[in-house]
Order: sequence, then structure tokens, then C-alpha cells
Amino acid sequence: IQEIVVQWSKKNPERGLTISAPRYKEIVDNGLGYFFKDPSKADKSDVYLQ
Repeated sequence: IQEIVVQWSKKNPERGLTISAPRYKEIVDNGLGYFFKDPSKADKSDVYLQ
């Protein structure tokens, strides 16, 4: 996914995307649960649902 975003942003610099996602090594080192937060404890302005 990250490489797709990078390539798309290179081809469309006026509409570039920025994402924040853990790298594979970070997931292996920390486990997937490390990156999830409980939305019920978060500031409501920081939670986006679709």
C-alpha cells in the first residue's frame, strides 16, 4: 500500500497523498495490537468513522 501511495503521489504531485502506517519490521517487532488504540478513550475530534 505504501509503495502505491508513493508512486501515485509522484505521478500526481498536485494531489499527493500522505499516510502514516507502520513498516513491516515495526509490526514484527511490536506486534499488530501495539498500533491499535481504543476509540472510546480517544478525543472525539480525532476519531473518524465511515
